[in-house]
Order: sequence, then structure tokens, then C-alpha cells
Amino acid sequence: MAAALWLVAMVPLALLFGVSLSVWESWWLFPLWAQLLTPLGVPPVTFWTFAAINVFLSCLLIATPHSDYAKESKYSQITRVEAMVTRPLVAYYLIQWMVG
Repeated sequence: MAAALWLVAMVPLALLFGVSLSVWESWWLFPLWAQLLTPLGVPPVTFWTFAAINVFLSCLLIATPHSDYAKESKYSQITRVEAMVTRPLVAYYLIQWMVG
């Protein structure tokens, strides 16, 4: 009974965590669309359209680990979450630096 209740509570929390990470990534990368792609002739989009494109591409290009999540160490799980949080920041500032 307790395991079923735990599972029912974890599914919405996992979905909320995934959506919040996607919105976080879109928040940082959305200004680059207007700065880089619009001058190339790509039509401008709204934030939520960009977020939907981001979710689609993230699901399409997801990198699956070569091992089972249950066998993965806690350190590598924490590192994976840190990478998901810092990746948009690094990408934003790296692209800003390259554009000049």
C-alpha cells in the first residue's frame, strides 16, 4: 500500500521536475533565437513555441545511458542533474562569446 502511494506521488513530481527543467533551458536559450536565427530568415517565435520545439528536440535526441539507472551510483545521478541544470547557462554564454 505504501509503495503504491509513493509511486502515485512520484510520477507527478517527476513530470513537474522534467517540465521545469525544460522551461529553464528554454528561458536561457530563447533570446538566441532572435539574435541568431531571425537574421538568417527563420521566422520569429514566441517563448512557448520555442519551449515546445525544445521539448520535442530534447525527446528526439535524448541520450540514453549504457547501463541501468538502478545500478548507477548516486554520484553519477547527481552529476547528471547538475549537467541538466548548467547546460543551458554554458550554452548561452558560450554562444554569446562566439557571436561577440
